[in-house]
Amino acid sequence: MLFNKVPQYEHLRSFGCLCYASTTKPGRSKFDMRASPCVFIGYPFGKKAYKLFDLQKQSVVYSRDVKFFEKCFPYHNHVLPSAMPLPTVPYDYPISIYYPQIIPSNIPPSNSDLLSPNLSNVESSLADILPSPCVSSTDTIAPSSPSYVPCVSHPTSETNILPRRSTRSYHPPKHLQEYLCYGVQCSLTPAATDVTFSHHPFVGSVLSLSEPSTYSQAIQDSQWISAMNTEIQALVANGTWEIKLKADGTIERYKARLVAKGFTQKHGIDYHETFSHVVKMATVRCLLAVAASRGWSLSQLDVNNAFLHGDLHEEVYMRAPEGVDVPGGCVCRLRKSLYGLKQASRQWASKLNEFLVGIGYVQSKNDYSLYTKTTAHGVVLLAVYVDDVLLTGSNTASIAEVKAKLHDKFSIKDLGTLNYFLGFEIGRSDAGVTMSQRKFAIELIHDSGIQHIQSSKHHVTPLPLNLKLVPDDGELLDDAEYYRRMVGKLNFLTHTRPDLSFSVQPLSQFMKAPGTSHLHALHHILGYVHNTVGQGLLLKGSTNMKLQAFSNSDWAACPTTRSSAEAEYRAMAQASAEVTWLVRLLADLGVCNLTPVTLYYDNNSAIHIAKNPIFHERTKHIDIDCHFTRDKIIEGLLQLAHVPTTKQLAYVLTKVLPSSQHRYLLSKLGMLDIPACGGC
Repeated sequence: MLFNKVPQYEHLRSFGCLCYASTTKPGRSKFDMRASPCVFIGYPFGKKAYKLFDLQKQSVVYSRDVKFFEKCFPYHNHVLPSAMPLPTVPYDYPISIYYPQIIPSNIPPSNSDLLSPNLSNVESSLADILPSPCVSSTDTIAPSSPSYVPCVSHPTSETNILPRRSTRSYHPPKHLQEYLCYGVQCSLTPAATDVTFSHHPFVGSVLSLSEPSTYSQAIQDSQWISAMNTEIQALVANGTWEIKLKADGTIERYKARLVAKGFTQKHGIDYHETFSHVVKMATVRCLLAVAASRGWSLSQLDVNNAFLHGDLHEEVYMRAPEGVDVPGGCVCRLRKSLYGLKQASRQWASKLNEFLVGIGYVQSKNDYSLYTKTTAHGVVLLAVYVDDVLLTGSNTASIAEVKAKLHDKFSIKDLGTLNYFLGFEIGRSDAGVTMSQRKFAIELIHDSGIQHIQSSKHHVTPLPLNLKLVPDDGELLDDAEYYRRMVGKLNFLTHTRPDLSFSVQPLSQFMKAPGTSHLHALHHILGYVHNTVGQGLLLKGSTNMKLQAFSNSDWAACPTTRSSAEAEYRAMAQASAEVTWLVRLLADLGVCNLTPVTLYYDNNSAIHIAKNPIFHERTKHIDIDCHFTRDKIIEGLLQLAHVPTTKQLAYVLTKVLPSSQHRYLLSKLGMLDIPACGGC
């Protein structure tokens, strides 16, 4: 009734019931456990998973792939052993401390059925995991009530546990019929109130423990204050931040920001959609190429407090932060978006789009973060990445006009000539515009520690020749975090380093379970980056813009893939799709008359299939979408041409090449050592 939405109860489970969480341990064999026995203990805040207590690890875990058995409660019983009868008294605290009594049968254990456990066929390993009470003949147990009726009875069939979702009868595989498993019987005798007098102080202290959820709660305890000071000292010692100072040593500016607790929002209630203006990197490169070709100036803008300009359409309430005086018991209803709200970036994008369209700009259909305006005085191009704006055009007066309008509306900061955009270092000279990530590459090398490895100084290609990376090659890494972090940074580096694209791509396939061989390949790439930190792209300032495409495939390098001709033909279709998009994008940027675009290929069989409507026995199975190239040739958008293998520029993106051919193809792609060329 509160949110005009019927609540869903399907995900609710019985607290304390037995469950099995699927395990994803890398390198496990067919006889290893497919699931871990756990106890359901609740629903974590801010996570789409169940909160479980792992009976093997004796720790709290979170999992989405869980199978529940809501008729069995492992911790339902607790028999208190004692050599002498101890008095018990009623206890006021709600206590839910239970220990199981496992009664295994005499059949030996087996782990083969953990993939699909059921209550009558639960693994006997629980007997080794859960504590079993040991009661002597002299023990006495105080009953929890004069008469007890068990609240949970042992089911007699699997149909009483989970409702069947289909009428199909399940038959185990024949290769598993020889295995035998035995069940677990849970003795159900609750003893929640059987707490002896000597244990009251311990239970009371445990129940009184609580973690503060706010700063005001934490400062009430000196121990939490000490813990916060220790954390701050660790952050300072680690160099987590630095104080921004001016040239004279004084602080430049004090900046504060109110951030809402957006992690408490619920989808469909106080937010619906999320979106941000994120211009494509290919669009940025095309825009810079057009500016270099036509000699346009490049400017960069930054919007101050961009997310505060968006209007909220949902009903969102926020408690006033500490230090802000409001009448007692009142909260704030937000009319504008705040940093931290899930829909803040989308509302800002909507606000900016509404303003730009209102002053005559057209949103590109090929990249919704690109805006263009063409008048009799010239053209203005504007690319948006959240709150960073890249601005160029042929008319200086029109650029100054849009800057003034943006400043009046949103209070922007004019950063002047474009030098550093989204981590890319932009340079300008008579030769054209350069793009590089030299600073990022140097930081990557220092973070990786590869500069201390002497062998890395001899790496002249991203990967060794004839290197084949396969899964489960070598020992698995104990900690894959370093591998994943380095591969992620290398992926970002490929925006201005196409020479790394093919080498990083196979490493990305083993992020889940990397091995020692994958780590050695990673070190080889890092050594190559160490030797070529200054490599970047040169977008030449030629007045004659021409679009050319090169396509190649390396699928035939694997003996289990398709034939070479079919693989090349499929790659040709993907290249044709990219060319189609680039032609439309460049038309939005004011570059026309590019068709027909020449697509260079070194496989004659693929060229013949694309040029002629051949229906052959060996090509009839090819999907219809792969004939996209043939359609574009008929439309006049593409024309195919053969190129010798030695001049196929796409080879550097699909193969590991010898050092001489590698350097030759990179020079043809416009890559050069920018610092060595004086920033040309």
